[in-house]
Amino acid sequence: ENQAAITYSNANLTVNCVNSAGTMGTICTTGAGKWYYEITMDVDGGYGTVGLVGAAINIQVGGLDGNEAAEWMWQDSNGSTRNNSSAGPTLSTYTAGDVLGWAIDFDNDLIWCHKNGTWQNSATLAEVVAGTATNAIWSGTLASVVGGITPSVGCNGGTSSTFTLNCGQLAFDTAIPTGFKKINT
Repeated sequence: ENQAAITYSNANLTVNCVNSAGTMGTICTTGAGKWYYEITMDVDGGYGTVGLVGAAINIQVGGLDGNEAAEWMWQDSNGSTRNNSSAGPTLSTYTAGDVLGWAIDFDNDLIWCHKNGTWQNSATLAEVVAGTATNAIWSGTLASVVGGITPSVGCNGGTSSTFTLNCGQLAFDTAIPTGFKKINT
């Protein structure tokens, strides 16, 4: 992360990223089970990214870019997703006020996300709960994510964006899928 370009507030649950910076949370899942969290974009400066990284990854200066095997990102301005330097499905764009939910299923090696309660990539809540891979945004072996995953955010291109993490300390915007745990569990 680029420490000089990061400002934390709200008991470190809100982060402002400036000028190609990224940061990852200090709360992390285990490498097993099913986990859920939400990130709200509070201020959209353009080119913001939300996602998750393996607990052992160190986000480099330049922000969350999806270029590592254990790093997944979703960009605000064009809905692009990326993992391990490969493009994933294009999802909805998002902006200030949008809530982005992440469901990570280590049991079935799947990741889904939603925007304001609408599951992306044509996924349904029933698919998420059942562990059906058809419309997940990513499927593959999550075992490479040693020690679990942690939420992450970033911005690129000299912009400034602000995000707030909900690990379950507040009511979620969207009901947590059955069988998933809050990452603060």
